[in-house]
Amino acid sequence: MSDEDAFNIPDDLKDDKEEEAQTYFDSLGEFMNWLAGAWDHKIDHHSRRWCRQWWKHPEAFARCTALWRSFEEARLSPSGMSVWWLDHLDRHMSELTSPSGPFRDCERGQHNKERALDRSTRVQLDTPPAALWPQATD
Repeated sequence: MSDEDAFNIPDDLKDDKEEEAQTYFDSLGEFMNWLAGAWDHKIDHHSRRWCRQWWKHPEAFARCTALWRSFEEARLSPSGMSVWWLDHLDRHMSELTSPSGPFRDCERGQHNKERALDRSTRVQLDTPPAALWPQATD
């Protein structure tokens, strides 16, 4: 049994050397629609959280974009999908859905704009001294 068969990857997602330059999914949204059906874990809103408007969370948007791009590369390799599920999807989804992840303030899958705007519990930065940034030379 191949990695692709073990993960029930549809035939049209499997390696196709003639179309390496093309992506299977035309957009991040299309990829996420597929992922929502393929990633079959319980979202209980306690130990795992999700927001139906995931794109409104910068970290989630960046991670999901990385997942899409890494998927498109992995699907072209015979063992790539196994690596993608274990090393990419599992790790990103653990972070995304964790109780302290980017959806921590969303209630029962619904985006909470007011809480999402509160940055008091997030990483805070002061402006570093200008000497830390090298000057461009001509």
